[in-house]
Amino acid sequence: MYHYCGRADALEKLDIYIMNAQRGVKNADYDQAGYSSRALRDTISSFRKFGDNSSEWYTAAWPLYLAYRQTGREQYKAYAEFWEYRDWWYMFASHPVKPFAKTPVAGLNSEWVHAYSHINSFNGAAEAYRVKGNEYYLDAMKNMYDWMQDYQTFATGGFGAELEHIMPMDRVVATLAGRTDHFETQCASWGALMFSQNLVTLTGNAKYGNWIERLAYNAINATIPMTPETNVMYYSNYNINGASKLNRPIEGTCCAGTRPLTVIQYHINTYYHDNNNLYVNLFTPSTVTWKRNNSTIKLAQSTDFPYSDYTGLTISLAKPEKFGIGIRIPEWLASPMIASVNGQHVDCKKENGWLIIDRQWRNGDNLSVTLPMDFWLSALDKGEGRPTAVMYGPLVMAFTSGDYTLASSKYNDWWTYEGMLSKNPDKIMLDRIDLRNLKNQVQPSGNKLEFQFIGSGIRLKPFMNYQKGELYYMYLDR
Repeated sequence: MYHYCGRADALEKLDIYIMNAQRGVKNADYDQAGYSSRALRDTISSFRKFGDNSSEWYTAAWPLYLAYRQTGREQYKAYAEFWEYRDWWYMFASHPVKPFAKTPVAGLNSEWVHAYSHINSFNGAAEAYRVKGNEYYLDAMKNMYDWMQDYQTFATGGFGAELEHIMPMDRVVATLAGRTDHFETQCASWGALMFSQNLVTLTGNAKYGNWIERLAYNAINATIPMTPETNVMYYSNYNINGASKLNRPIEGTCCAGTRPLTVIQYHINTYYHDNNNLYVNLFTPSTVTWKRNNSTIKLAQSTDFPYSDYTGLTISLAKPEKFGIGIRIPEWLASPMIASVNGQHVDCKKENGWLIIDRQWRNGDNLSVTLPMDFWLSALDKGEGRPTAVMYGPLVMAFTSGDYTLASSKYNDWWTYEGMLSKNPDKIMLDRIDLRNLKNQVQPSGNKLEFQFIGSGIRLKPFMNYQKGELYYMYLDR
């Protein structure tokens, strides 16, 4: 209210709120690790009465640091520091990273932690870094990102299987056989989008935009519409014996609230800038206005991506000006990107994961960029090389056959299958597919990025294009 609406009286309410919150820990004495030896642990113990992560107390540092940054009030900063989740962050700031180490502080069971909120806690680390400048926080964030990509995320960018938990990879893989709760789609997407946005902003590195892109197409955009009563697709289902998309029967869940926030994040994360460059992170029809020095630069992007490997950008400005346009170099490129201005090939430089076209731009200049796409394979357990999902550019593909649908009666409850799908004849046919020779087994079906297997009824199409109740197979495993 204060930041966006200019309501100074909101700060008065904030003072009252934080003052009352501080009463429970006012006289805490801190030990050498920075934790309260009595009050904080007692508080956390009471928070965890109903489970290891019932309160998500460790996300409190984030809004408190935001309050400090907007007001400069030292009492907010001190209270934010009190709630820093140092025992969790330290696991990633230290070398080597040991995320499943047992720690005595606050009773953390790091083999069973709530996925969404433990990603969210690192958004508090981002604010702590902005306030204090200690590289410890940024190191922890960067290591956490890399570890999540290597050991926790599905091909979609989703994470947090089995009732929304971060856990060792063998247990993550095991969830594919018997569960349906592989990704708390709305909430966890929002936390990861905020986390990735913080990393792009703090480091300038384009690689953190790859997670944003995966989630853009394979998470929220791959869900089905929310009902007017706010029934929402809470979990994404990647069950290896067949899966479908369904809204949760309970209305008004947390995911109904975070769903619109993710849409805002896509808007925020399409473009970035610094003093010298305007950066294109997502390839989507859009327009951005950049106020640079005393000039106004507009960039309009026109594209059919991801159904096309091309995007075009038109520059509008009052007078010629020299600056750079940076295009994120995607992780999935089948061959190098190609850029041209007004139909002429231009030299580019690679910098921090961006392809930079730095030149004197004139009004009406057209920048064309080709981003070659093809099939590739994404293994969940990278050490074992399995189970495997098929990708096309940034899109997760999924297999189907005929017009099979899964009714809600197929579920024993909201997160486990009765198991009848394991004998589905389609699954037997899928096991015979040679994923390493996929291109020679399929032909386009006529619809965008949809393929038909030669000599069979099996089809392959983007996961985001499956509708409610439609049967699909995302992961294959020998």
